[in-house]
Amino acid sequence: MEFHGDLMNIRGSMKSLVCHFSSQSNPFFSRHRMIKKLKNVVDRLNATSDERFKIHLREF
Repeated sequence: MEFHGDLMNIRGSMKSLVCHFSSQSNPFFSRHRMIKKLKNVVDRLNATSDERFKIHLREF
């Protein structure tokens, strides 16, 4: 029966590791998410800049 208890501990710790790896506190995923957000902002700014030139606006 001791083997069954050890197996349950291993499964529990693996579950804990997987949950932690896929959580928001993981620096890899946080960095990836931030890169996507920054790319989105840059794309939107570029689109706004292109629109500005299309309607002949200029900076003061």
